[in-house]
Amino acid sequence: MFDLLPFLKRVLRWLVYIWFELLCFGIYTNKFLRKECEKRATWYIKNTAPKKYHDKLIPTFREYPFPRFTPQRHNND
Repeated sequence: MFDLLPFLKRVLRWLVYIWFELLCFGIYTNKFLRKECEKRATWYIKNTAPKKYHDKLIPTFREYPFPRFTPQRHNND
């Protein structure tokens, strides 16, 4: 199908890109979406990894603000 319609591959690539960009933005700005992603990631790790590695594999989810909004330290010498 992609051979018959070459532009379709490019459209699909852009749709995937936009989808993941919106998802990334949503995770950083929406607390509900962030908590859902945390729950799903933890659930996936617990169901696929051996039990002895759970404490090492499951991260501590902390809120990190956008890097451009963090206060910068300037040296005013």
